[in-house]
Amino acid sequence: MSYFKININPLTGIKNNINYNIFKSKNSLPKMVVRHRFINSHHNTTQSSHNFSIEYGLNLYPQSSWLTPKLLIAIISFVIALTLNWWLNNSNASISPMSVKLIPVPTNNLIAIPLELPNKIPIEIPIKLAPTPPIPTVSKLPWLHLQVKTGNTLSTIFKQYKLKQVYQINQTEHAQQLHQLKINQELHIKHDDNDNVQDLILILNKTDELHVFRIGDKEFESEIRPIGKNTETVSVHGIIKTTLSAAAQQAGLSKQQLDKLMNIFVYNIDFESDIQIGDQFSLVYKQHQFGKDIEEGNILVAEFINNGKVYQALRYTDQNGNTDYYAPTGDNLQQISLLTAPITNFKRISSKFGKRKHPISHRRHLHTGIDYSAAQGTPIIAAGDATVKFLGRKGGYGKVIVLEHDARVQTLYAHMLKFVKTLKVGDEVSQGEFIGYVGQTGKTTGPHLHYEVLIDNVYKNPLDFKTPFSLPIAETKQPDFIMKTKKLLAKLNTINKSLLPTKLVQSVPITHKSLLQQHVVDI
Repeated sequence: MSYFKININPLTGIKNNINYNIFKSKNSLPKMVVRHRFINSHHNTTQSSHNFSIEYGLNLYPQSSWLTPKLLIAIISFVIALTLNWWLNNSNASISPMSVKLIPVPTNNLIAIPLELPNKIPIEIPIKLAPTPPIPTVSKLPWLHLQVKTGNTLSTIFKQYKLKQVYQINQTEHAQQLHQLKINQELHIKHDDNDNVQDLILILNKTDELHVFRIGDKEFESEIRPIGKNTETVSVHGIIKTTLSAAAQQAGLSKQQLDKLMNIFVYNIDFESDIQIGDQFSLVYKQHQFGKDIEEGNILVAEFINNGKVYQALRYTDQNGNTDYYAPTGDNLQQISLLTAPITNFKRISSKFGKRKHPISHRRHLHTGIDYSAAQGTPIIAAGDATVKFLGRKGGYGKVIVLEHDARVQTLYAHMLKFVKTLKVGDEVSQGEFIGYVGQTGKTTGPHLHYEVLIDNVYKNPLDFKTPFSLPIAETKQPDFIMKTKKLLAKLNTINKSLLPTKLVQSVPITHKSLLQQHVVDI
């Protein structure tokens, strides 16, 4: 073994007697470290000590010894303890005050750092409370308000509106009254979202009504009682200051009635972009009370002033029971849109509307529609929004579908191969919806669609309806229209008496003279 004796430390200038084994040492590494610590402990100097490490030879790295990892941990612990102590004494924490316990933390300089820890930290176990019962929400069940028509029975009415429990209701004590429904008799049915009937009221006369009510899952009872329906007339007027919905809410108009108001004038006003500050609306409607239930009825008369232009609507039911909204001039506010070619693809128009020589009978007569020549199986679509009025065979027409777009407007589709399987009478269809397929059933020389448009049961040329149209009051019905709507206009003027006078002539062009013109002037 070879040793070097170093008399002077080249960094500190202090004489040291340190033996270093550069090659192979008999002493182990721990012994050498002890020897180094022992030698340094005999030098009482303020100069920095050095760490002499043996790695790949002799390397001298000066390093400060006062900031050791243990001291750093002690300082961090002390800061955390002070922070915790301040938080416990200055907050609402649910931990009892702490007593101080000194814990010596060993360091290089053997200094004891006081660390504050609580003797006991009570742990609060949350008590599991019983769940708060949800606030019950009262669901407003819908009512059906019907008027008995020719051929109606309770069973056909329930089938039409897909209601349930007709058998159980027919077993009640006063069911005989339900078996003898009379034309124009009022029938009110309350049902839930699953079409289960809850209440049924049949008006028997001016003073009495039949009330059928549910007492169990499938059990009903009935009674004859004095009429309990109370009807009131409600008038509403609003001015738009920010938005239409805000004005309606301020005026006390419900969202349902606002939707009805917008649907009435939807063909005259674009409610997305046309509404302006200062626009006004007025309306009158019926409000019905059945026991504790209050239900808003149909709007009877309405007015909307949009950008200075006045629109008015009157609800009118003619002698045939057809109801719609009309301007005081007699023009229908509901516009009807029909396709001139309700077929996805066709080769040509093989026969136009008008007089022609029939290809089979060879006789000249009115061709009541238009024939679209197309390949068999070509889809046929609904010409407009409608209800299926008829579906089946009609003599020489073969397989036919009749759609009712309005009480006065119908379209017919003939010579069909087949119908859409799910389609049935009473279904509502939208414009462009598939209803069947081109065929050659009935009297025909080849596959084609025969398409007709009927207004008031009069055949019209389908090519004349390239744009939406509305139907005015028939001249024969004008006196009845004026008589029934005159009081409604007077009621509307009562609401608007505080407003600036507005001439109705400025709002809608008058297209009908005589009685209707006088009706406008009287406003």
